[in-house]
Amino acid sequence: MIGCTWKRGGGAPGGFTLIELVVVIVVLGLLAAMAVPKFVDLSDEARARMVAHTAGTLESSVALVRAKAAVSRNTGGCRGTAASFAYRGGQVCMYPDLTGAPVGTTGMSGTSTQSRQLWELMIGSPELQDDSSSTDGWHETKANSCSSNSYTYCWDYYVGGDRYRRLRYNENGRGSVEVLNP
Repeated sequence: MIGCTWKRGGGAPGGFTLIELVVVIVVLGLLAAMAVPKFVDLSDEARARMVAHTAGTLESSVALVRAKAAVSRNTGGCRGTAASFAYRGGQVCMYPDLTGAPVGTTGMSGTSTQSRQLWELMIGSPELQDDSSSTDGWHETKANSCSSNSYTYCWDYYVGGDRYRRLRYNENGRGSVEVLNP
């Protein structure tokens, strides 16, 4: 019969027994124990997605700058490259020529390193942190710890003083981007 209530000893409707309440609490505890790790791991997943998003932004920006260079007039090169073109009030240095990949800028970022120049040109935000790896966020990497190639740049993402991921850009004629684990 639907809608019946339990009665004990034929009196008024009764409540739940202690055993029933304990069983419900245990079941809820088990469900919570399975759900909490999912939410705890979201911070790591969010960091991984942010790094992937930054890599995608860099790849898209390289493609955009390469397209702009392909239809621009060569303004003569900069810092040992054979080609450059006017862009955002300065010059973008391309290697080996205007059909290659961006390797630096001049007239945009003052005297900053080529690594920082490319970050500001291609990504811009979030800004690179200072050299202290104790600060969470993106940091430029010294060239000799990244690669022996002259136009390969790396940026490390730090969390809690530890390197979480590395983003490596190699001009290699087209501007490839890789995300590396520590």
